[in-house]
Amino acid sequence: MVRRIASFLGDWLLLLLFAAVMLLLFVLPSLEVAYETYELLLMRSTTMAQVRAIHTEIGDGGTGRPIIDYEYVWDGQVYRSTRYLPGYLPQHFQWTGGDLIASNYFVGQEIEIHLSNRNPVRSVIEYGWSKMALGFLFLPWGIVFRGGRRLIVRTIGTAFVLFGFGLFFIAPHAVRPSELHFYTLLGAGLSIVAWLAESKRRTDVVDELSAPECESTQELPKG
Repeated sequence: MVRRIASFLGDWLLLLLFAAVMLLLFVLPSLEVAYETYELLLMRSTTMAQVRAIHTEIGDGGTGRPIIDYEYVWDGQVYRSTRYLPGYLPQHFQWTGGDLIASNYFVGQEIEIHLSNRNPVRSVIEYGWSKMALGFLFLPWGIVFRGGRRLIVRTIGTAFVLFGFGLFFIAPHAVRPSELHFYTLLGAGLSIVAWLAESKRRTDVVDELSAPECESTQELPKG
């Protein structure tokens, strides 16, 4: 009886762990990108703001999060914010290169910000998606597609993985809507590279399987 209960609880714990991993890898990044897109659609107005204070949260492995305190006036009201990028993740987590952003600003500097006309409290300095959110969106799906049997599926998976790693380590901290054409061309180029790589890999596997087995023969000495 005790073994059955322990086995039942163990199965449920594994199921809950699997569900948590799936939620973390596939659902949350999609929600984050959707939330950032929603905020970008709202914050189409621009105004000037003045930097009041600068601070940086330093994380591990060269990660960080800039906290740039800025003040602005909208419709006669004074507002203050520290939001740099839209969404939830950039407000609570560090990302690669984030510790270097604060060096581009100084106290008293006049900067352009984006804000919501209906809700001026909602504002950001950088108008674009965070590379962290997009990277976490592409990488898990790329790994899944890489395990597909069809060539086109594996090609998409390889392109997604390359694109995700590129966002993490090469792309700027903000993927701006005005630069989407560049990322579209980059994605097309990565897809071509992935197609050629997967095609060569498939050809090599087929050649290896179809190659005749060579039987080694050895002549016996004549008596």
